[in-house]
Amino acid sequence: MHAMRDAVFDVPAIHSDIIIRLPQGAIVTARNAMSEIQAAEIRFGRGVFWGVQYRPEYGLHGVAAVIRRYGETLVTEGFFADIAGLDR
Repeated sequence: MHAMRDAVFDVPAIHSDIIIRLPQGAIVTARNAMSEIQAAEIRFGRGVFWGVQYRPEYGLHGVAAVIRRYGETLVTEGFFADIAGLDR
């Protein structure tokens, strides 16, 4: 899943959900300061499954739309000083 990524990479994560426990044998494949589990490989039977907390499908326009949608919350949580700063 991360074969073409650098060892450190940026991706959008637009939630406060945090996974705290994985099934036995699962491998954490990405983490950050917000969550020790941002991505994982989970094997079950003959299947290999990948799960991510971040949003790999969002491009720049999608991220901008999310920022606008959650603007008030992002200001309240200190990510932006005010709505004008968010808009800039």
